[in-house]
Amino acid sequence: MGCDIHCCIEYASRPSSDDSLWDYTPFAWEINLGRDYDLFALLAGVRGRDGVVPVCEPKGLPEDVSTAFLLHSSYKIDDELAALEVDGYCSREEAEQWVQEGSSLSVGETAVTNPDWHSISWLNVAELQEVQRRYRLLHDADHLKLSAVIAAMGALDNQQGGRSRLVFWFKG
Repeated sequence: MGCDIHCCIEYASRPSSDDSLWDYTPFAWEINLGRDYDLFALLAGVRGRDGVVPVCEPKGLPEDVSTAFLLHSSYKIDDELAALEVDGYCSREEAEQWVQEGSSLSVGETAVTNPDWHSISWLNVAELQEVQRRYRLLHDADHLKLSAVIAAMGALDNQQGGRSRLVFWFKG
């Protein structure tokens, strides 16, 4: 069974109303970095060859992740649609079980995170540049899609004061 990565770029333009966290906004949904296990190992220690060490261990879901991102990436709770096996929906019973088992987080009353997610993390531009540097040492070339992500995040950082991040998780 293969493993895939799911990514989203978020950026913050201002602190939240209570100044304790930042208000993040999704910039790009479902970025496809491809199935590259050396890249996965460098990002979060997922798959890859022996001896490839991640830039940092998975950090988990950011405390201030955007609600829009969570709702876009989660299972919506709807018993009728779940019974019809509509993709992206689960029953309330399934949702409660996943949360109780610790494989999902509640997203308000209407959704839960995907129970098949693992190694959830996020990295900023500097951390992704280090991933790229290490990738280049392994492959004697940059990872093209990662270069595009770094460029987009760099542009956001120039306008938003260094508050962009790539939020990602793995499935499989």
